[in-house]
Amino acid sequence: MDKKIISLLFTGLFIVLFVSLVHAYFDFNSKYIISHRGASFYEQENTLEAFEKAIEFGTDFVEIDVRKTRDGKLVAFHDSEIDDMGVGELDYHFLNEQTPYHVPTFEQVLIFLQGKTKIHADLKEQDYELEVVDQILKYFSVNDFFISSEHESSLIKIKEINPNIKTGIIIKESKMGKLASNKIFSFFPFPSFFSRPLFSKYPRFPKDRIIDSKADFVVSDYKVADDDFLRAAEKLDKEVFVWNVNDKDLIDWFLADNRVKGIITDRPDLVYNISAGQ
Repeated sequence: MDKKIISLLFTGLFIVLFVSLVHAYFDFNSKYIISHRGASFYEQENTLEAFEKAIEFGTDFVEIDVRKTRDGKLVAFHDSEIDDMGVGELDYHFLNEQTPYHVPTFEQVLIFLQGKTKIHADLKEQDYELEVVDQILKYFSVNDFFISSEHESSLIKIKEINPNIKTGIIIKESKMGKLASNKIFSFFPFPSFFSRPLFSKYPRFPKDRIIDSKADFVVSDYKVADDDFLRAAEKLDKEVFVWNVNDKDLIDWFLADNRVKGIITDRPDLVYNISAGQ
C-alpha cells in the first residue's frame, strides 16, 4: 500500500481518537443547561411566557423562584418586595394588581411545564418546604426536579421530607467576603473570558455551610467559581452549577470545565447557538 495512503489513514485515526478523548474528558453531553427564571432575557422573568421561550430553546431545566403570599399561595416571584411592600404581606390578587404582568402561582407553572422539561425550584424563604415538595410531586417524579436554597435549614428539612430529592446550596458573592481583585489581563481589552479570576479573591470556601446543609451540589455565583472554589468543591465530591452566566465566552469556558455540571443562564440560546427569532 502506498506510504501516503497509510500516512493519511494513521492521521485520520489519530484525529478520531483525539476528538473522542477530548469529548470523554470534558463530558459535554452530561452538562445541564438551566434557564434562569425562564428565558428571562427575552420575556418577563418567572412568567409562563418566559418558561415557554426556554422550552423553545431546548433547555434541560427551568428555574422557578418560589415565594409565599399572605393568603398562603405559593407564587413564582423573585423579589422579596414590591413598592416597599413585602410579598409575604400581600394577598395573591393584590400582588397581581401591583404588576403589569400576570404573576403565576407555583402550581400553575408546574401544570404548564409538566411533561415539557425538568425543573429547578429556588426557595427564596423558609418554612414552606413541605408545601413546595407536595406540589412538585403531584406533577413531577423525583428524578425530574431539584430544589435549591441559600438557607441550610430549608435544605435539611427537604432531605427529612424525602431523602431522594436532590438539593443544592446557593453560594452568593455577597456572602463570601471578597478580597482584592486579581483578574487575568483585566487591564487589557481582551474577551471577557480572560478576565476570569486566576487566584481566589475570597478568604474562605464555605465548606461548613455546604456540609451542614447536606446538599447534593453547589449552586455558585459565577463570580466566585474560580479554580480554587471548583477545586475545593471537587474535594467535597460536590458538583457545581454556575449562575448567572450570560456571556458566550464565559459559557464556553465553564462548559469546558469538567468540574462544572451545569450552566444557569437568562440566555439558553447562546448555548445552543439558536437565533432568538426562531
